[in-house]
Amino acid sequence: MGEAAVLGSLLTRIEATSAMLELRVRAPDAAERDALRSRLVTALAQAFAQAGLDPEGPERAAFS
Repeated sequence: MGEAAVLGSLLTRIEATSAMLELRVRAPDAAERDALRSRLVTALAQAFAQAGLDPEGPERAAFS
């Protein structure tokens, strides 16, 4: 998946201690959707941890 698959990245909610981002991408086909989601969640979690944006406890980044 490359940049062309990204449909949008939206900041959907901001609160005092958190923010919710929504990433919209186009899967190559319906059969790949779940596998693509799994790869994206894993890559995002690793990137957040490497950047120090993954604190322990209730402030931890969550991906769904």
